[in-house]
Amino acid sequence: MHAPRESASDPDPAPGVATVAPGQTAGAEPTTQQEPTVDPEPARPKAKVSISHSEIMRDAFRGVLFALAIVLLRLPFDRAEPVNDFRLLAYNITQHVLAANAGQAFSVAVVDISQYSNAEPVGKGDAAHTPREPLKNLIKVIAKGHPRAIGIDIDFSPDQNGYIDPNDPNFFQFCQSIKKTTGVPVFLGVERTAALQPDYWLGNSDYADLAASLVVPNGRTQMLYTWTQVGGDATPCITMAAALARADYSSSDKQGNRVPRWLKWALEERIPQTLPRGVRAEGFVVDYGHLAQLSNPSGRIAAVSLFSTDSAALSKEFQNRVALIGDATAGLTGDQFVVADYPSPVPGTLLHACAADTLIRAPLYDFTFPGRLAIDLTVASIIVFTVAALRWREGESETVEALGEQLHKHHLAVTWVVVSTALVIGILQVYRTRVLWDDFPFVVVGLFSHRPAEKWFNATIRKVRRFMRRRPHGRRKTS
Repeated sequence: MHAPRESASDPDPAPGVATVAPGQTAGAEPTTQQEPTVDPEPARPKAKVSISHSEIMRDAFRGVLFALAIVLLRLPFDRAEPVNDFRLLAYNITQHVLAANAGQAFSVAVVDISQYSNAEPVGKGDAAHTPREPLKNLIKVIAKGHPRAIGIDIDFSPDQNGYIDPNDPNFFQFCQSIKKTTGVPVFLGVERTAALQPDYWLGNSDYADLAASLVVPNGRTQMLYTWTQVGGDATPCITMAAALARADYSSSDKQGNRVPRWLKWALEERIPQTLPRGVRAEGFVVDYGHLAQLSNPSGRIAAVSLFSTDSAALSKEFQNRVALIGDATAGLTGDQFVVADYPSPVPGTLLHACAADTLIRAPLYDFTFPGRLAIDLTVASIIVFTVAALRWREGESETVEALGEQLHKHHLAVTWVVVSTALVIGILQVYRTRVLWDDFPFVVVGLFSHRPAEKWFNATIRKVRRFMRRRPHGRRKTS
């Protein structure tokens, strides 16, 4: 019998029995059918976050307006004691810079009469004063050196009992004769009567042209006066520093170092002052850069040494300078003042000498209110628009948080660069610019607090807006 053949409809072979495909030899490795593989779709790059140029410019202008708000908010506290302390700090730094660069010749020859006047006082107690005859001899000797002017830092004004020295009228006439014979004007100090009319300055209006006020502001000596005036109708009494400076200008026709006309809105050399009891004055900032030099005996001229000096040496000492006579040795005079950041009290004669030199050689300029506003906003605008330019250039970031971090880094870096540049130009170069920027500490604080304050302000505005949107609205009534 024949075995039955398998037909195409026969059932599948038993499990474990391998089938041989056509064209495949027996014993070869059987092939297994695999599902066709499909390549995965490539991942799309994550879209970067960007900010439009118009939004960048809006942020920049908002930043400038915020800086203006900070400047204006400071105005009510402009005269507060902490603000004055900050300004004093800036002034002290400025004086250190001026002292370190005080290489130019001093325009005031200080003649020290400390030994000269204390050796031969006239009178006793409160009536003790410098004898007039030795002063006459000293003035004659100095006049031979042809200084621009001679000032005497002694209060010659009368008291309630009349002239301090009975021979004062003769001494005043002698001083007037010096100008007539040599062309050298002489100015005599007045303090007790400086707030009165010219008739009282030196006891008679005939001597009013000799009078020069020795009044110094109480407390702060960084600013001295050019004149003082009591009442609107009174004649202003010019100060010793201004009198010497005016004589120097008139004799040399030197009108340099004035505020240019186109900058008068921003800078001022003379600053109006309103004092108690109806007193008005005009102040100016003093350059004490030569104070250390004057405090050294080698920086002054001893009065006794002039009587043995020949004419050529006298001319060398006083030519193209003004002379100021006074007690200039610390500890030998009761007329001493505290100068900011100076280690010891300073004789008043040295204060007047520095003040006169400031007016003659190179005044220090102060910012007006519009000038302060302009310089503060200019510095803030430089930072804001520089950051805006950097954002405009880069413009994209991975996330919103990264974009904010990028902005913060830009703002901090630009602020440091601008503050450092402003420090160099505004403070360290004051001996060249002659502009006193005592607002600098406020500008630094304002610049570094500007971005955090602006972020807080913007976040507060966003919260308020969200709160307003979430407020329930009343339903409309339907008919």
